[in-house]
Order: sequence, then C-alpha cells, then structure tokens
Amino acid sequence: MSSLTAAALRPLRIGMIGGGTVGGGVYDIIMGRLGGSKSEAAASSTTRQCVITKICVRDLAKSRSFHVDETKTTLVTDVNSILDDNSIDLGKFPFRREMDV
Repeated sequence: MSSLTAAALRPLRIGMIGGGTVGGGVYDIIMGRLGGSKSEAAASSTTRQCVITKICVRDLAKSRSFHVDETKTTLVTDVNSILDDNSIDLGKFPFRREMDV
C-alpha cells in the first residue's frame, strides 16, 4: 500500500461545460472547498485538492453570477479545448438545457 496522502498528489484538474447558475454553484463549491490554498482540502491529508482549470461557456462577454479566479480558471467557448486537453483529469457537465456541441 502506498504511503502517499491526498496532499502529496497534484491537484485534480477539472474541465466544466456550462457556466450558468448551476455551473457557478458547482464552481463556488469545488473551488471554495477543494481548490485553493485556503480550502478545506489544503488543510487535510485525506482530501485531494481540486481546481477547475477551464469552463466552456456560450458567451465570454456575458456577466456571471459567480467570480472566476482567472489565475486558475480560463473561460473558453470551444468545448473541444476541454475535451482535447490531456491535462484535464475530469469533466463536469452541469447542463440546464442542451448545448450545441
């Protein structure tokens, strides 16, 4: 059995499709609890740190109901920039309605 703890692993990198109300809530929860140096995960040896690195949205100019930490997260309009990004470990898709892909 490995002696690695969650804190010793690199952060789990997440790509998310959808930056509306639900996506904003998912972003706030993940980045607040698991994402930053002040997060619960950073203080725990059993919880792996996570960071949402990209969010695919329809309109980059649209105002968001949540704050995006631009030092960690990039907004994109091309879904393939998430799907084809080998550095992203996990995709999260909080669809409210069908999205043209």
